[in-house]
Amino acid sequence: MPTMHVLRIAAGIAIILLFAIQCLGLTWTNCRSPLEEAEGLIMVFSTCGAGSGTNNDCGSSIATSIKCCYVTEGNLTSDSCRVHYGDAGQVLSCFDDGQFMKGACGSFSEGSCDGRSHSITCCTYYLDDSSSSIPNRRLIPGMLTPEGSSNGYNSTCGSRRVAVGRCASGSNANCSNGDYTALTCAYAAGCYDCPLS
Repeated sequence: MPTMHVLRIAAGIAIILLFAIQCLGLTWTNCRSPLEEAEGLIMVFSTCGAGSGTNNDCGSSIATSIKCCYVTEGNLTSDSCRVHYGDAGQVLSCFDDGQFMKGACGSFSEGSCDGRSHSITCCTYYLDDSSSSIPNRRLIPGMLTPEGSSNGYNSTCGSRRVAVGRCASGSNANCSNGDYTALTCAYAAGCYDCPLS
């Protein structure tokens, strides 16, 4: 039996190393700040989430904004999008579906996002890059990192990472460390043998 455990551990290490080799650190370029949702050619890298209705931290009377960017590695496309809804302080995630964030909705208090405190839109992304012989490689998230906020309202993914999840609050700072918003970020890995959708 100990041999089986060693083989499983070795296989797990090999899978992790293979994932790390295929991992893409995406380089942001030509960023902009739409209010709630990115087009399919760009990805979410940063978010702002105001709390109390008296705050204008994301802009005048704006509860949520996202910053989206193109990537220098190639052209992005997305499909198979779906929306996840949550309550104040709940972390919503695209990770389990192998998707990345494309949009977000937030509330100053409660219920502005189809009756819920907040939501995120998750989509499957594909990268068409010139360095690969496989066009439109599906991107999958890996190596998750939480990204809190330095001021309680703005949260940005670390270098070369992309948003895969978000926590948002209502009138109180319900996310970790007393933040009104926080992101979960991940590296994007190009999958060579994944199904196309």
